[in-house]
Amino acid sequence: MVRVAMGEQESLRPWLHGLLGSMVAGMNKWIWVIVLAVVGIIAAVFAIEYLTTSIGHLPSWMPASNPGKRGHAYKRGYFAAFIAVLCFGGAGYFAYTITRSNASSDASGDAAQ
Repeated sequence: MVRVAMGEQESLRPWLHGLLGSMVAGMNKWIWVIVLAVVGIIAAVFAIEYLTTSIGHLPSWMPASNPGKRGHAYKRGYFAAFIAVLCFGGAGYFAYTITRSNASSDASGDAAQ
């Protein structure tokens, strides 16, 4: 076991705390991008399924499944497509603002040096 002198250990704490703090803050920003992208993918799959499969042939776990009926669930399909577009747009916007803020903070840090 390696022992660290008290002075060295105390000098490492602010550096380590700053590194871990920035990593956690950066990950929290990207969590919303990931969540919106996943919800968008699920909504897109539902939209495709609703718009291309007749109501009688939808899987039983999907809402609007009604065996023996004909036709498509167009309203549900268009709504799911709308939700998918909103989620993808929101994920793209958040990703853009996160990368913009990182780029501007890097540029301001370079200018200060």
